[in-house]
Amino acid sequence: QPTDQPEARKVSGRGELHLSIQIENLRREGFELHVSKPEDIVKEVDGVKCEPFERVQIDVPEEHTGIFFFFFFFFFFFLVVMSNTGYGQTRIIFH
Repeated sequence: QPTDQPEARKVSGRGELHLSIQIENLRREGFELHVSKPEDIVKEVDGVKCEPFERVQIDVPEEHTGIFFFFFFFFFFFLVVMSNTGYGQTRIIFH
């Protein structure tokens, strides 16, 4: 995206890995870069500031369900759906 400085551009991406790939591609194309700290993208919807969120869906063997709960709750994800898909698998969806 253009900025108030003609030689500067704002680049947006999904997460640090996505941005690092974009930055590496630009570097290989010969661009000189200065990279600042990543910032969250905040949009205003109906007067309310909203941030993007991730939706994670995993199918995991029933005996390993506990470790996934621990991991995702540790990172403040919220359980949306948990269902048995059959054949000893559990589908878990987090936001």
